[in-house]
Amino acid sequence: MANQPQVRWFNSQNTAQVDNWNIGTVDAGSTSPETTLLIWNNRGGTTVASDMKNVTITTKDSKGDNTGELVTDKWIKVKVATMSETSFTPIGGETTKSIKAGGTTAAGTISGAINDGTTTNALNNFAKVTLIAEPSATATAGNVDFLLRVAYQYS
Repeated sequence: MANQPQVRWFNSQNTAQVDNWNIGTVDAGSTSPETTLLIWNNRGGTTVASDMKNVTITTKDSKGDNTGELVTDKWIKVKVATMSETSFTPIGGETTKSIKAGGTTAAGTISGAINDGTTTNALNNFAKVTLIAEPSATATAGNVDFLLRVAYQYS
């Protein structure tokens, strides 16, 4: 049996691991700049990890619940470059978005195969997502902490 998935987030250049997304100030009724992230499974792995299957992305409040304007009003939107998407889909709480790696992976899958950690040679091992924040015009002012959550199954 393969090891559990080894999930890590990297910047779009694949040069630095990303532990948080600091959106900065986004005024109500406006749109943040786009941020592109790579969601890897087993980046540069020398042993096989389990594939991530039925992979989805959503937002949660800072406690992992489905409360707060950002989550309930779906301020965060995502498009998945590795699925050739050109438009953004709102996500939040129970409203999730299926994601997948490029290459030849099945729908909703990010491979855990051995790879060299490069975006050129490991197309099956990462999903490339672009995110924006679009708070509603009536959004409450102030800092909003939240979680980007990737959920998946493996065996």
